[in-house]
Amino acid sequence: MVGFVFEDGCTYAGRHLLIDFYDCAHIPDHHVIVPVMREACVATGATVLFSHSHPFPGGGSSGVVILAESHGTWHSWTDERFVAVDIFVCGDCSPQAAVAVLEPLFAAQRVEIKLERRGIVSQPT
Repeated sequence: MVGFVFEDGCTYAGRHLLIDFYDCAHIPDHHVIVPVMREACVATGATVLFSHSHPFPGGGSSGVVILAESHGTWHSWTDERFVAVDIFVCGDCSPQAAVAVLEPLFAAQRVEIKLERRGIVSQPT
């Protein structure tokens, strides 16, 4: 559902999950990443509106999945075997659910995840 998050006495715009995939065993073509990113965004509870991706000469790609609840993005560097993914959602969506969908795609040796609350307008005193 689109809208601000009300949780633990705090009101904020949304949850922004930053996922860094290091030492990926495989970074597929952007045409393969797009449907998995869309699936990952749906797993959060979000509504996919559209997606777009762009390959780079020599490897790597960037892309975006636009959601009613915000967006999911990625940028990949094939030579460095690294992929950065952002999932930003508002309302009742749970961005952490995207991780289980994305991990098998890249088979990274190391995954770092950070969750940020964005747009905090009120919090307990």
